[in-house]
Amino acid sequence: MEKERIAELFMKGIDCSQVVAGAFAEELGITQEEAYKMAAGFGGGMGIGETCGAVVGAMIVLGMKPAKKSQ
Repeated sequence: MEKERIAELFMKGIDCSQVVAGAFAEELGITQEEAYKMAAGFGGGMGIGETCGAVVGAMIVLGMKPAKKSQ
């Protein structure tokens, strides 16, 4: 995602965790709105100031990815 697009989303009130989750919405088979809702509570990270919201957004994406089936 381009820096300009990220800045545009921030100006619209979309936070770090939502930007990351929203970037992968289509790949996860969900709407961007659903991704934003899932990540909405993590704009400031995990609430203790230690973990960035972007990291939490990435963890949400990883948790949503379907597991690969072993052969």
